[in-house]
Amino acid sequence: MSVLPAETHSALGQLLQGLQAADNNVRSQAEERLSTEWAQSKPDVLLMGLVEQIQMADSPTAQSFAAVLFRRMSSRTSKDSSGQSRELFLTLQKPQRDAIRTLLLQGMATPSVVAQPSLRNKVGDAVAEIARQYTDEDVYNDDGSRDTWADLLGALFQASQSPDAGQRETAFRIFATTPGIIEKQHEEVVLSSFTKGFKDDDVAVRLAAMDAFASFFHSINKKSQVKYYPLISDILNILPP
Repeated sequence: MSVLPAETHSALGQLLQGLQAADNNVRSQAEERLSTEWAQSKPDVLLMGLVEQIQMADSPTAQSFAAVLFRRMSSRTSKDSSGQSRELFLTLQKPQRDAIRTLLLQGMATPSVVAQPSLRNKVGDAVAEIARQYTDEDVYNDDGSRDTWADLLGALFQASQSPDAGQRETAFRIFATTPGIIEKQHEEVVLSSFTKGFKDDDVAVRLAAMDAFASFFHSINKKSQVKYYPLISDILNILPP
């Protein structure tokens, strides 16, 4: 069920069509509307609408475009309520951010997304972009504690154990892009996830797991790296002779 009214999605749908138009004039007008009528005036509605389009759009092409545009717009620099320059997603209020990121994770698991490798990767890239913002910036909860998007790590671990190879690969692709989401207290869980990924029946999953591990390994200090040395032999088994 959509959070936004039908007329909002209708207007957004027309905007997305304009942004993809072959006519340069039509496309330029749509870009102007995107900037002034949506990104500047109602960024929460824009990002919520795009993330809903990832699930609701009537074709993989439309879903893919929504995912790509969401990623592009969410990282666009804007002013928050205090006048500070931040990425657009982080200028939103916490309830709006929470709702959008929940829908993103749901979109990643939507059957129509999972079934299309290109679309699945684009949605995964959108998830990774929001994860990056949480690791690069100090984002706080109402009680003053740091907001780390705790649900993401659980969702990725669950996806890495999915019976669907595409979902397993997507989980490791996101880990590779944003290794900073793995906090110290979660290292043992991630260790078991990598171990299983290195031995996956699907070669694409094994390679994605290796790439994710390399990113994670480089992101931690040398003292912490020691506990992961036993995984090196598993990685060598992935590489062709």
